[in-house]
Amino acid sequence: MPEFEGGYDDLLRYDESYLRLYRFLSIPNALRAMYFFTGRKRNAYFTVDSVVTALGIEKKNAEEIVKEMKELSFVDEATLDTGKGDEFIFHYKAGINFISFMAFSYNLLNMPQNFHCQSNRRNDDNPYFKHNTYGKDDLSDK
Repeated sequence: MPEFEGGYDDLLRYDESYLRLYRFLSIPNALRAMYFFTGRKRNAYFTVDSVVTALGIEKKNAEEIVKEMKELSFVDEATLDTGKGDEFIFHYKAGINFISFMAFSYNLLNMPQNFHCQSNRRNDDNPYFKHNTYGKDDLSDK
């Protein structure tokens, strides 16, 4: 990852809001919920009750997860007029950001124990490709 012009501190300085993210992820079933939402269609809306059903968790747990997701801007909230009263519905937005976060997390937790770099420099002056590699015997400028 290239370093920013102002250094890593310029963009990635310590911020208490990171603690809120990690506290959210420590809520029981929060990480499962993130996987669940990321596996759904992007334009799908959901209710707290649909989280309860999908994950098989208590309603209080689902309400806490959705509330924190709203606070972290992982979901948008809307009101649906059902004709029998209003119902809160939510739309998940984290998508590809969650994929990137989990890919980085995987790499952080599975760091290689050593590195190896090899250069296959040739000792002679022969090119790696010959002109006939491109399907013609001679592509040289004449």
